[in-house]
Amino acid sequence: MKNVLFILSGNLSTTPRAVKAIQTLPAGVNCEVVMVNRSKLWKDKDVDIINDLNVKVNYLELGRSPLVPWIKATFYQKLATILYKFKKDSVWINGFASNKSAIILHQFLKKQEYSHIDLIMGHSGGSMFPGYMLSQIIKAPFLFDVEDYHPGESISSDAINEKQRREDLMKFILPKANAITYASPLIGEYTLKLIGGHHCHELVLNGFKEKEFIAPKEKGENDRLKLVWFSQKVGYGRGLENLFEALLGLKSLGANSIKLVLIGEMDDVFFDEKIKPNLNIFKENNVEIECFPALPQPQLHNLLSTFDVGLALEFNEADFNRELCLTNKIITYAQAGLYIFATNTKAQVQFIEKDKNLGIICNQTTFGVQKSLKKLINNEMEIRSLAVERFRLGKKFSWEQESKKLENMWNQLLKK
Repeated sequence: MKNVLFILSGNLSTTPRAVKAIQTLPAGVNCEVVMVNRSKLWKDKDVDIINDLNVKVNYLELGRSPLVPWIKATFYQKLATILYKFKKDSVWINGFASNKSAIILHQFLKKQEYSHIDLIMGHSGGSMFPGYMLSQIIKAPFLFDVEDYHPGESISSDAINEKQRREDLMKFILPKANAITYASPLIGEYTLKLIGGHHCHELVLNGFKEKEFIAPKEKGENDRLKLVWFSQKVGYGRGLENLFEALLGLKSLGANSIKLVLIGEMDDVFFDEKIKPNLNIFKENNVEIECFPALPQPQLHNLLSTFDVGLALEFNEADFNRELCLTNKIITYAQAGLYIFATNTKAQVQFIEKDKNLGIICNQTTFGVQKSLKKLINNEMEIRSLAVERFRLGKKFSWEQESKKLENMWNQLLKK
């Protein structure tokens, strides 16, 4: 029997891509997981996932309990940050200064007996350094998943040095990895350019199981054009501000009315400031707003068949990684056969331009959103007429299709 070790710098519940990968492991492969717990909330959500996966799990804590590992990790990180000024080319100093989770993982892994492990899988930035170091110790192949372009993420402290550390870690470690995967074409492009290419790399999109989606429901001629947006939280900083400003600027739409459904845990301040005071104006403009609580993934995917348009409102101001990533939203909308209303990040433009029947691109201003909303309303019949064809096209993004690439990599690496 082959043995695979997954290393995560967060929880399983915050790393659904790793969960899908574990579920895809071939029959007869034993799986172990080492991960860093970031909060009680996420650990509680992990319970059902772990029971479903039936894997051996080792939890390490990022917080102060137990105290000794936290003190050691804090000390090592502060020391590494000081030494970084004098030894910027050290992979050890870069690894320790960059990520406390990496220290906690490394300190644990080096003390364990892992000679039976045949493949190491690293998910999330903090797992890259400890995963690579363990692979050198036990001489097992190392596969790293680049879900995000970490140097391009928003960095709150010591940003210039931290960006450089992340780049240097990728340039040192990833060329030595046996294989790498990445979650969007542009994340792959920028990663490969940074590290000088790689002999074994593959795009694996964040698709979902095909069976979770059902064909679009037929709409009546008098039905409102239904728009949907979803996230765990409904609030500020998610592109909704521009959307509501655009909706307020729409004059009465007559028979061409629209319905917007927001799915997720509503932020009370956002509701009181952006939605509640404007309900009468929305009504005058023939715009209906409805809010649903956050839904379990299968239920959400099933519900999407009742909508026409999915909103993928991403903004460059968040960080550079947001320019390069393809969010779960846009893949979900594509699989559900929805017409995608997407802002013009680099990744979303590239995605839509491959097949313009998938959706429409708008610029990241209130005027741009409003202009594109009017196009949607004017093209309502065409959008609905192509729903079944979009649903057919969306099948190519399913996890059943994407996971085949991962399975091929595993088969090659586990044969060695």
